[in-house]
Amino acid sequence: MKALEIEENAGRPDDFVLTATLFSLGGLYHEQGRHTKEEPLMQRALDLHQSRSDYQPPDNLLAAGLGEISRDHGRTAEAERLFQTALEVTEEAAGTDHETVAPYLSQLGALYAGEGKLDEAESLIGRALRIYEEAEGVESRHIASVLSQLGSVYGRRGRYDEAGKLCERGVGILEPLVAQQPSDAGLATSLGWTYVQLGKANQGLDQATEADAAWVRSIELVGPFARDLIANDSFDTGLLDTYAQALLLLDRVEDARPVVEMLVRHGWNDEVFLDLCREHGLVLDSPAPNGPGG
Repeated sequence: MKALEIEENAGRPDDFVLTATLFSLGGLYHEQGRHTKEEPLMQRALDLHQSRSDYQPPDNLLAAGLGEISRDHGRTAEAERLFQTALEVTEEAAGTDHETVAPYLSQLGALYAGEGKLDEAESLIGRALRIYEEAEGVESRHIASVLSQLGSVYGRRGRYDEAGKLCERGVGILEPLVAQQPSDAGLATSLGWTYVQLGKANQGLDQATEADAAWVRSIELVGPFARDLIANDSFDTGLLDTYAQALLLLDRVEDARPVVEMLVRHGWNDEVFLDLCREHGLVLDSPAPNGPGG
């Protein structure tokens, strides 16, 4: 915050440094789940960037950061445009198969999955997985995240055996990492979401006991973080969506209700999330489904 005050007092309203400072502080608020503080800073960073006489499309990090805000608030057309910009800028700078392209492929693919565009989602997420596997050569956190995304798409297409194998591979990568870093909410969310997808694959294979066990494990992972967010009136879309889905899949509707209400209040309109809510009798006043699904 002090850095922002210094740059503002310097009297250079179109200065690139001020734009970068706004974006950095907005990113910090995003990590803390303080979205009401994050969004105006990110939007101001974009406005400053666009006002420059030497205007170029927003760089990949700025576009992706703004896209995440738009996505989390249900503005999916805007999120898609920004994610595409981030991807195009990175591909132009680094090449279509460079490792830095993979996060933006995954990001856009997840958005398409939430809109029910499964062909596009599978293509982009599959490409991200191939890039990560070739670039990293080990079972990394990035690979695990993309495995669960692709597993989600396969599960929604009825390819339960393939989905389960991908998610089991993701679990095998993430469980040791979570054991090493138990206070990392991002890791817990990634693993918790992978267990949600694994449970759905097991459910599709008529393995009810295994499905319930996966969802219980998801709640064990994300529940403490989710309850802390709710108690402090903070917000993290991915974490709360994972928690809400696991609770609903275990038919713990009343436990899920306040989490669902918080997500909907913030504009979360993921297709799978909303369908699951309706299946469990939660009538929601929300926009048409369009979020990054799973």
